[in-house]
Amino acid sequence: MKDSGGRRIKRKIILTMSSIKFVDPILKKKLANLTLLENYLKKKEVELEKENKKRKIGDINRRTLTNIGCFRIYVKYYLEQHPLINKKMTLLVRQLPINQFGLPIEIYTFTSTTDWNAYEDIQSDIFDHIIASTKYFELDVYQEPSS
Repeated sequence: MKDSGGRRIKRKIILTMSSIKFVDPILKKKLANLTLLENYLKKKEVELEKENKKRKIGDINRRTLTNIGCFRIYVKYYLEQHPLINKKMTLLVRQLPINQFGLPIEIYTFTSTTDWNAYEDIQSDIFDHIIASTKYFELDVYQEPSS
């Protein structure tokens, strides 16, 4: 770890299945205000428009954006621009298999420090932001109900 120059972050959050949906025009407008997603959304709009010319309006097989897909890309871009993430090491934001609680999204990356205290602060700050961001994408984090 000391030789590599980074300490691994490998954590997941679980999103409830009932909050995953297609992006409607209102959410799309809201997401377009996010600087990190501007270019992604423009590129996807062109790609989807081209693909959907082959399909009927209202066809479930039309390609469209989802809030979970936009969230995953947002988190990836957020980590890529984060000043305390090691840019020379692996960075993944991926879906894990759905389980009884929902859809786990795993963050796998490395900090640019090996100091344990700094690492814990960096990891906490990142997950504070990620968890708070879920509401912006109209996603809910799974929390086991108390009795």
